[in-house]
Amino acid sequence: MYADKFKYLGHIINNRLNDNDDICREIKNLFITRCNMLINRFNKSSVKVKCVLFRTYCLCMYDIGLWKHYNITAINKFRSAYHKSIKKFFGFLRMDSMTNILLLLKQITITHCLNIDISQPINRC
Repeated sequence: MYADKFKYLGHIINNRLNDNDDICREIKNLFITRCNMLINRFNKSSVKVKCVLFRTYCLCMYDIGLWKHYNITAINKFRSAYHKSIKKFFGFLRMDSMTNILLLLKQITITHCLNIDISQPINRC
């Protein structure tokens, strides 16, 4: 009897040796739990304070450098969660342009955060 997945030093390792489960954990932990906590506590704060809080609490992704083998679907979910959390935390509408929001807030894109080039076709698991 073997385990399908286990957590080692905060990183989820599964029997397929891909990082999709760890990406889902990061989505749940970072963007749902931490962003909702920030929304509840700092809803009335100024935009500058919110920018500092968002960078401090939501962009501290230590194990993101270990992600090597993942599906593009998992990264798209991660990107979508990042965009939704920014819009929700800063009070933007769903239909607002993410590019304009990132430029206005001087935040980094998730592609820059992941340090990947999505224009290059790479074989992923």
